[in-house]
Amino acid sequence: MSVGSSVITTTIGIKMTLLLWILAVVFVVAGLSSLLRGQVVYGLLLIVVGLLVGPGGTSVF
Repeated sequence: MSVGSSVITTTIGIKMTLLLWILAVVFVVAGLSSLLRGQVVYGLLLIVVGLLVGPGGTSVF
C-alpha cells in the first residue's frame, strides 16, 4: 500500500466518523423531541438507534 492511498483511506475514515456522529445526534435529538410530544415508544426507538449508529456505540454500518 502506498502512502497516498493510506492518506485517502484515513481522510475517508474521518469523514465517515463525522457523518456517523452527525447522524447519531440527529436521531437522538429527534427521539428527545418525540418524547416531549408524548410519543414514548418512537422516541425511545430513535434514541436507541442514535446510540447504535454513533461511532462510540455499536456501529451498525
